[in-house]
Amino acid sequence: MNYHVNRNGQSLGVFNLDELVRRRRTGELTGGEMAWCEGMTGWELLDAVLRRDAPQSFQIAPPPMPMSPRGERSNSTRIVLWIAGVMVAVLVAFCVVAAIFVVRFAKKARETVLAGMEESTTGVSAASQPLRSTTNSLTEADVRKQHEAFRRRQWIEGYKEFGRHDKPWDADATLLMTAWVEDDSRARSNKATARELIEKILAANCDDPLVLTLAGYHAVNLTESIRQLERATEEYSKSKYRAYPKFYAAVLLGNKTRNQPGRFEQSDSAALLLWSQALGDGSFLPQDQEELAKIFVGGWGEQFFKRNGTNICQLVKSAGKDFAWLAFVLDGELHINEAWNARGRGYAKSVTAQGWDGFSQHITLAEKSLTAAWELRSDLATAPHRMMTVTLGNGDAQQMRTWFDRATEIQVDHPGAWSSMRWGLRPRWHGSHAAMRALGKMAIETGRFDTDVPYEFFKVVGDMEQDNELPVGLHLYDGEDVWPHLQAMYEGYIAEPSRASSRDIWRTAYAVTAFIAEHHDEARRQLEAMDWKPDASQLRNWGVDLSAMSLEVAARTGSSGTLVTDAETSRDIEEYEDALKSYAQVISNNAGDERTVAFAKAQSELIRFEQKFGKGEWVDFLPASQLDANWPVSWGEPLRAGKDSFEISSHHNGHLLYSRARVGQNFEVRGEFEVVSTSNGEFQAGLVMGVPDSDTEFKSGAWHGFRMRHNKTDGDAVVLSKGWAQPRVTKKAALDSDRNAFTFRLVDGKVSATLNGKSVISNTVLPSKLEFYGNNFYVGLGAFNDTNDTVIRYRNVQIRRLESVMDSER
Repeated sequence: MNYHVNRNGQSLGVFNLDELVRRRRTGELTGGEMAWCEGMTGWELLDAVLRRDAPQSFQIAPPPMPMSPRGERSNSTRIVLWIAGVMVAVLVAFCVVAAIFVVRFAKKARETVLAGMEESTTGVSAASQPLRSTTNSLTEADVRKQHEAFRRRQWIEGYKEFGRHDKPWDADATLLMTAWVEDDSRARSNKATARELIEKILAANCDDPLVLTLAGYHAVNLTESIRQLERATEEYSKSKYRAYPKFYAAVLLGNKTRNQPGRFEQSDSAALLLWSQALGDGSFLPQDQEELAKIFVGGWGEQFFKRNGTNICQLVKSAGKDFAWLAFVLDGELHINEAWNARGRGYAKSVTAQGWDGFSQHITLAEKSLTAAWELRSDLATAPHRMMTVTLGNGDAQQMRTWFDRATEIQVDHPGAWSSMRWGLRPRWHGSHAAMRALGKMAIETGRFDTDVPYEFFKVVGDMEQDNELPVGLHLYDGEDVWPHLQAMYEGYIAEPSRASSRDIWRTAYAVTAFIAEHHDEARRQLEAMDWKPDASQLRNWGVDLSAMSLEVAARTGSSGTLVTDAETSRDIEEYEDALKSYAQVISNNAGDERTVAFAKAQSELIRFEQKFGKGEWVDFLPASQLDANWPVSWGEPLRAGKDSFEISSHHNGHLLYSRARVGQNFEVRGEFEVVSTSNGEFQAGLVMGVPDSDTEFKSGAWHGFRMRHNKTDGDAVVLSKGWAQPRVTKKAALDSDRNAFTFRLVDGKVSATLNGKSVISNTVLPSKLEFYGNNFYVGLGAFNDTNDTVIRYRNVQIRRLESVMDSER
């Protein structure tokens, strides 16, 4: 058995058990490191692992604690002693259930260490300097207006000038262009409207290439997207539209066919010709230069630029002095890409001498071009923003800060500049966790709650979680140097007059953060301010099931809060009868408190399920009703529920719902599904697992999907993937058009599955490794949808707990 070992966010390597014992005895390892091996549900303290996995060999007395001068213990020493004392107390008092508590204890120990250790202060000086923005500095809202003006000219005015207005779809096409422009600039608020309009217009046999381009963009199915973009390309050749929308369609088509050799090269060649035409046919004006730069620098044309950067730069240089600034910026971006290609993406010690030479040469050329762009137009933020990447490679924190100040003087909330500064202050580059927090605190102190600047503190916390490789569902919100600043941030946004329309969004996020940090009184205060109606859009992608948050907060802060805590503690240690008794008392004591009673009843149902599941018995695994509180629906429309069946209609992205029961990562599911209806003969059904609370933009990647699908392009197949995307494992299969039976087993991170009695996946490792905190692992039903109307009926679905093979071998 090999164990991964991590200290303060840095990997120390992979060791077998004997080597771990040896290093612990010699003092090379302190025992306070975090360890993980395949089969474990999360990272655990090394000493806890050794006591469990090598009890005969592990007989090590704790080393003496160093004393600070004058015989007084330092704060960090007290913290370490406290942690050690708690560890001993927990291990002695709860040795019978140590394996159950270890992950929870590891969380507290790790957070305490992160909050209290004497860490590096590298980069703090650069991070702490006040922001140098002025009253003339732009905001993202100002920039969005400029962006919308550019898009309005290309799409709305383009259709008005060159579209066919004698067609039956004309009015809807005009609405579509407006929805498309506003969709991109107003937080995607009109995406559903755009899709509905596209379906209506296409049904009228529309052949306008602008409409077909947007149909290709919005299509969820890759094959359909490519088909519409190819139709658009053909129709553009018959139209009078300028080159920009043609260029957009060609780049989009190239990106979508990048895995088809020969095909995407053809699209790229066409796009280069169209880019050249757009520079001269009136598509672009000199004042569009920064808008054009953003297409290739982090925008929708980024991959196209990486494939064709040299040619694009040459074409821009040929366009003359009106586009001189753009030529300098893109030349700088080209050399940044070449510099990192020469260096490689690994750690510094892995870079060859030749790699360093190439990096140095290109980064010097990038600096020269970007400095020239800055000197030519010091009112545009892209050049100083990209200079931050240059100084990331050949400078230090203060040099990055200089260019950061120049970018944020132009636009106070420049997303790229703030993101680059946060990245540069990570310990692996020019900073430390203290510097990261200092930057976030400075952001709050600006008081610019009319912008996203103070929210940078929240992003800093997320960066620290990522840097410390915390598992899904484990957050640092309750840290002593974190929580007070989160409070200040949220209170500032809630009080900001310009944020009045989004106040409930901020209150919901505040309530969620407080809930996760176990500050339930604060969570209640925010929920009460919203009349207990949180904004649903803010309850996903936290790596935590929040579907019952409001009810749980009400219960934990009510008159029976202590009983609720007792019940959940009993549930955690699988003392199910005690948990049920506590909840029965909660229900009896709170007849007038609807939320508390609803929570207690829902939890009681979960506990009964987990009690039976924990014995290894097959347990029915379908919602008991259309609106089962213990089965949150991320998308899709539940239609009906029977004794042994459940029907759901697919949303335009499919359907997804999951059980709130904590089943862990070793289980087996069996069941059937029927295709009740499908508008085009295609269908999908399947399972989801992890924390499958994703919204319809698929922003959450903390889950895996197992799908059984039939479509006209690929035929029948089963797909095992992270979310609905890559990486994935696809296997050919044979599905019936009516009813299909399946089994699915997950044991020690490996999957086996059958379809209609035949093996389709055997002992296959999950395609992406995801670490989950404790039992924060759920299973549900779901599948992607190929832009058709589908109704799926799941029947006789059951689940049972399996034992880890690795645990039994121990």
